[in-house]
Amino acid sequence: MVARGRATWKRIIDPKTYLTRAMVGLESIAPAVTGALGYYSILQPPSRFEALTEERVPSPLLQPRYAAAFENLSKANVDTPTGQAGHAGHRQAGEGGSPLGPLQPLETRRVAAVLADVLVPGHTLLPVDGRTGRLLSIYGGGHVNWGRAYPAPASLRRAALPGFAWAVPSVHNYYHLLVEHILPVVDELIRHREQYRGVPVTVIGSERLPTVRFFLGLLADVGIQVDVVEANAFTTWCPERYLFCKPVSATVEHFYAYAEAVGILKEAIERRSGRVRPSRRIYIPRTGTRIRRLATEEALVEQLAARGFAAFGATWSNTAQQVEAFMGAREIVSVHGAALTNLIWASPEAQVVELFPENARKTTYLHMAAQHGQAYACVIGGPEDGRQDFGVPVERVLGTLGD
Repeated sequence: MVARGRATWKRIIDPKTYLTRAMVGLESIAPAVTGALGYYSILQPPSRFEALTEERVPSPLLQPRYAAAFENLSKANVDTPTGQAGHAGHRQAGEGGSPLGPLQPLETRRVAAVLADVLVPGHTLLPVDGRTGRLLSIYGGGHVNWGRAYPAPASLRRAALPGFAWAVPSVHNYYHLLVEHILPVVDELIRHREQYRGVPVTVIGSERLPTVRFFLGLLADVGIQVDVVEANAFTTWCPERYLFCKPVSATVEHFYAYAEAVGILKEAIERRSGRVRPSRRIYIPRTGTRIRRLATEEALVEQLAARGFAAFGATWSNTAQQVEAFMGAREIVSVHGAALTNLIWASPEAQVVELFPENARKTTYLHMAAQHGQAYACVIGGPEDGRQDFGVPVERVLGTLGD
């Protein structure tokens, strides 16, 4: 839903749309040319897997505890479909589709693959199948747009990496960074730690390295050592084995499937700091953005403060503080936004109250809360405007709170 809230005229004149069309067309007919330019945008499943596992993660959304909220958020729903429901799945050379068959609408899968002959251009950090020159995907094809795919002189230098490696691209959304690029590999390393013990494991990253390093510190605490290589636009990395681990579901908002691995990371945090008792009440304001602001926020914050709530602003520079705040929270109130990804750290005793406009609802954090057994309530306000701003009656929010 990246374009939602942008004026139509802005989308029409956006040069990235036309650059994407032109470059995808050129890549389709002359991949040697675009490859020499360091431009890769067409997605395709790998030509060969060294290893592949796929597991179902049950959805709790139809359980009585969550069913009413799920029904409510299914109205005026703007969850982003992946187009993968009903797909036969990834295909190994000479074989049929996924052994688990087509995706179900509420199903989430953990897919973990080990691949050889993968290239990682330093400017995009999107893995490329060295045999086909296509960007890696698990199910199906398509392409990525200009901005994530663009030319750069990465072909000037190639650098080998021994052992296992994976790349974390520069992602500007905390949910997508954690759920699609960090947690899937963290989960694989934790669940099969003996396989990776004593073998070099490296993450290639750039802009989001402080957040990545936080997770690497937790992995070290559970006995898994991961090195870091800082990417640059003049180098393509060639890992000996690439860890291509991805969540798969019918909508992007149901990608989260890593509660067990997060539980192990939480235990590591508690060994550092002692058992955390959820006692705080926190309100998460929208920070660092000019969209989806709450018109009634001032009045809401005043009333919440009178009930012992403290405001906590999540930023790219305070990952550790976000974890601490959510682990210690027994009640969390927030407008729908990426900061709620931190529900993964909250206790099963916690309750989240999520605020939505009446005409744009998502099940992202209901799904995440359900995966962790947390209590969940949603409050629906008025319609959003062109900037996705909206208001919520304060008394409705207060009516969902505990004592």
